Amino acid sequence: MKNLKKILALATAGVLAFGAVPVFAGQDASALKEGTAYLSINDADWGGFDKDVTNVEITGDGSYTVSAAVDEAVGLAQFNALEVVNGESVLGTGCIITIDSIKINGEAVELAGDSYTCSKDGAGVDTRVNIYNEWNSPNAESYLGDDNHFDQRCAGGDVTACTAKLISDDYIGSEAKTKVKSIEVAFTVSNYGVVAEANPLLSASELELAVGKTEKLSVTGVKGKAKWSSSKKKVATVDKKGKVKAVKAGKAVIKAKIGGKTLKCKVKVTK
Repeated sequence: MKNLKKILALATAGVLAFGAVPVFAGQDASALKEGTAYLSINDADWGGFDKDVTNVEITGDGSYTVSAAVDEAVGLAQFNALEVVNGESVLGTGCIITIDSIKINGEAVELAGDSYTCSKDGAGVDTRVNIYNEWNSPNAESYLGDDNHFDQRCAGGDVTACTAKLISDDYIGSEAKTKVKSIEVAFTVSNYGVVAEANPLLSASELELAVGKTEKLSVTGVKGKAKWSSSKKKVATVDKKGKVKAVKAGKAVIKAKIGGKTLKCKVKVTK
């Protein structure tokens, strides 16, 4: 019976790539080898269901395929993703996984947008690429403080142009989503082994304040405290927490030094 299931899974998914590892029934991701990519697919009742899966170990840049198949049709739930065991360490925090295609029941599904790579639940351990996730959305300022790097990245460079719902809401809301027997995901790995650098951002690059008014500046994208300074304290001052105060009419530049970088905000003070 197991041999029959194995043949069915491979035939339905249509993959037998180098490094692919067939696994039977519900799998324990914690038992998988580090660097192994697998599908985290849940049924409509939010429970992992028994399935025949084909995982793949990522060993460098290139194209890969993972899949899952079941004997009886199930429904897709609010969360489905491609994940890599300890991927943030094995692949590198700068590694990008781009989903190229998704096939459900052997037929290609039109992607609703571009994918983005992040860490599972923002924990900085396993790598995740959302296939359909109702609770997540791309955030250009999402970062991991412990690793001092932006948590979310994509091939195009702008994660806000990507989506956590590669499968459209129309499909998920249709009857078709209740009749899933197989799913196959093809993806490309780039920047394997690259460690992302800290990329701090200042909350504003320009401010206009009336005399006596204040504004709080902040730094995101890096762990640690910034060292603040003003080019003209008679015009605008800034305290150690980034609070800017307009003193008299004129122009000044507020600087924040952190992580070996200097961020600047131009301040115009009016009467």
